[in-house]
Amino acid sequence: YSKDDTEWTVTYKLDADSVLCEEKVQDGYDALGLTAEKVGHTFTGWDQDLHQVHNNITTTAQFEQAIYTVRYRVEGVETYSIQAVHGMNVASIYYPKGTPVKESTKTTVYTFKKWAPTPDIETVTADLVLDAVFDETPRKYTVLFQDWDHTELFSTQVEYGATAEQPSAPKRTNFKFVGWDIDFSKVYSDLTITALYEEWPTYHVTLLTEPANEIVGVILTEDGIDLDYVLEGTTLHLMAVTYGDGYEFTKWADGNTESSRAVTINANATYTALFEEQPEQGLEDVQGDKGQCTKVIIDGKLYILRGENVYDAQGILIK
Repeated sequence: YSKDDTEWTVTYKLDADSVLCEEKVQDGYDALGLTAEKVGHTFTGWDQDLHQVHNNITTTAQFEQAIYTVRYRVEGVETYSIQAVHGMNVASIYYPKGTPVKESTKTTVYTFKKWAPTPDIETVTADLVLDAVFDETPRKYTVLFQDWDHTELFSTQVEYGATAEQPSAPKRTNFKFVGWDIDFSKVYSDLTITALYEEWPTYHVTLLTEPANEIVGVILTEDGIDLDYVLEGTTLHLMAVTYGDGYEFTKWADGNTESSRAVTINANATYTALFEEQPEQGLEDVQGDKGQCTKVIIDGKLYILRGENVYDAQGILIK
């Protein structure tokens, strides 16, 4: 077939409805064969032969959906790769190897949080790298405090390098607690810590009131003192306190008359505070009926009832 001077028109279409451009081609010559672009697709050619054109041609671009490689990395090491089509949601891509793991260190525990894409996109539009992101929490160690006979006293979780909270000093009959066998001011591993003792006599101290009635009065001593385990040589500070109106402290059973006293314990001991009931004051001065009255104690305080009236212990009308 010989060439002549005739010009033919080649119409390039993106799809059935969209014309990209037209090209004039002299009879018998090849069309240029332009390249077309479509988002999310790879151009593969034209659906018509564009060599040695001898008539008008309309040709439509051919595409394949774009496929990209998604690579997963844990601590910079690629652990898996998969092909994903354009527009696929990154979060929906399945990672078949389970939850990524990052080994804990002495100081830190790592917990998988998410996959972070590079570039930071939500849908696949290019080759993609997903890096595992981990939450970091301080690593904790178990510190167990036990008594001399291996009875557990207290257990706690302590962050690496921190100081463990210790329990109250344990008690042991005829022994004095002197400390613990392991330093726990800075914890770097799990610890089992045992109480240490020295032989030391302990005694029982009994505190009583007479009359034996809690409304009469009480004996106070230092906070934290266990009267069943008082070490020999311990000084206790005792205070006899009248609880309510109507009674007064008079003396201790051993003759001491000071309501506050210090005693040194070198044996089992009993201390009894003596209280005496005081005469009712002001009852004869109460106005009105001199008849029978009733004495009551409410919340540790003495009140006198006469008729419909209420008086305090001094005979002052309250109600």
